Amino acid sequence: MRRVYIGLLLLGVALGGCHAMPSGDSGDNGHRGRYAGVGLYGADHGWAHVAGAPKPADKAVATTADDTTLIVTVDGVTGEIRQCGNYSGHCIAMNPWRGALGAKQAAPVSLTAREDTTVANAATADEPDGNAAAPAKK
Repeated sequence: MRRVYIGLLLLGVALGGCHAMPSGDSGDNGHRGRYAGVGLYGADHGWAHVAGAPKPADKAVATTADDTTLIVTVDGVTGEIRQCGNYSGHCIAMNPWRGALGAKQAAPVSLTAREDTTVANAATADEPDGNAAAPAKK
């Protein structure tokens, strides 16, 4: 009987140091995951003309011009923010606390073409309740 008690005591001491790790892949402060979603944004004219985006030889492969949504995430450990196209998979990252990114991927981003100001003005004219002034009715 004494051996059983000593065995249980040793088992209790051995397992007493064990504790459950917080949920999450990095094991820090109980965060649920390393990456957090910032948001989903519509890809505008500028995203289609990001300089440095790969131009595949195969016409069936998606490019930044094909992207309709931009997925923005933040890395909870490093603080890096990434903006990636939904079809092309091309990403731009910003992290001032880490080593330098490639010259074409650091903010501010270089564009191969700019949106014409007349196109921008035409888009605001299509708004039904825009900010345009209307003459007062008499």
